[in-house]
Amino acid sequence: MGTILESLRRLLGKEKKQDREQALADFMKRYGSFKNLLQANSDLAKILAELEQVANGDRGMDVQQVRHSATQAIACAKTMSESLSGLSGGGYKQLAPALRTIAQRIEAELEEHAPGDVTQLTLSLTDIDSTMAYVVGGKNANLGEMANMLELPVPRGFAVTVQAGRTFLSRYSGLFDFVHKELLKIDVDKAASIDQASRRIVQAILDAPMPKQLEDELLKAYDVAFGGRRVRVALRSSAISEDGMQSFAGQYSSILGVTRDTLIQAWKEVFASLYSPRAIAYRARNGFELHTSGMGMCCIEMINAKAAGVAFSRHPVDLR
Repeated sequence: MGTILESLRRLLGKEKKQDREQALADFMKRYGSFKNLLQANSDLAKILAELEQVANGDRGMDVQQVRHSATQAIACAKTMSESLSGLSGGGYKQLAPALRTIAQRIEAELEEHAPGDVTQLTLSLTDIDSTMAYVVGGKNANLGEMANMLELPVPRGFAVTVQAGRTFLSRYSGLFDFVHKELLKIDVDKAASIDQASRRIVQAILDAPMPKQLEDELLKAYDVAFGGRRVRVALRSSAISEDGMQSFAGQYSSILGVTRDTLIQAWKEVFASLYSPRAIAYRARNGFELHTSGMGMCCIEMINAKAAGVAFSRHPVDLR
């Protein structure tokens, strides 16, 4: 694929119809990349201006808002990188790895300033609000906000905090380091490399015994939340970055119909999905750190629904 000028020459020249159609398609694709580049550049400039105001003390932001802005900025930079590549016919290949490195440094910096050192392994939904995404993940934080601040009815349940995953990885000698080393070996541009590392990591997690402290805490939280009744629950991922600007929709596992007897194994399977091939690839594409243990979970009672649907808080097509 040549330059835009070459596409125009082919489009306006005395070429065959098939060549003109291809030239038009090439031109429109590049024009789309050009528009995306301009929009992303404008959006990024606005975000950086807001963050500069915060740095100068002219505007207030909490850590959650800073993280939100940083995620937006990374997404805009990623769009700019992809758009430049599209405009140049595959050039600027050095931008993608550079952006990943910058994004990982930003992510690490934000992790160091996460509010509140989490010690609890589980929390009741009544103790959660939207400011606690670093503690329980995005889904749980939003559920808690709905129940406690908006007083909307939500099914009974509890949250498993991100500390549970960290406890699991750090309890056994070598597991945390094994995961870290496997992720370092990955070539994110090769699906086979991601698949191989993922298989080894997931199997190691599933084979590892459950720490007794974590097992006891999960079963206790289940008994308290459901009043000693044996109810079936949905165990859903609630990672730190879920339900934000990057939704992570469909990247992690959810297991339905979980009983008290299968709760422990289900927790391990959902946690292992943090390192599934598509989850690793998604984090790589969107500039998130590959090695993360920031996975909370929602343990929510399953109900016989009369209706279900999706509510959009913004226009699903035009996000402006």
